[in-house]
Amino acid sequence: MVCPQSVVYHVGGGTLPQGSKRKMYLNFRNNLLMLFKNLPLQQLFWKLPLRLALDGLAALKGLFTGKTGYFMAVLRAHGGFVYWCLFKQRMSIMPVSRKGALKGRLNGSIVWAYFVQGKRKYSEIMGHKPV
Repeated sequence: MVCPQSVVYHVGGGTLPQGSKRKMYLNFRNNLLMLFKNLPLQQLFWKLPLRLALDGLAALKGLFTGKTGYFMAVLRAHGGFVYWCLFKQRMSIMPVSRKGALKGRLNGSIVWAYFVQGKRKYSEIMGHKPV
């Protein structure tokens, strides 16, 4: 049954406190899994290494600013992602499928939009309000 008029209010990561090492680990790992499962192969080959490199830079920044927990969370997330790719992928509840173009996805860089263009809201980055 579907109710297209429904509205869902979601508090992202509401069960884990802000700054939690577990929350950072899950955010980094799950973002890598989302890219792996949803990007077409021709985009995956360049976007995944770029994402890993950007994550690595963020981890190094954390290390050099004294946030070793942040650094370790990113390393653990990358290790968890590699482990999933090698050993858990076939057991996944949601199988990998790359069918057609994705909808509701930014064709560009959120990093560029946020840090260079100074866009801070979803509506500014995507050019419209969320549906």
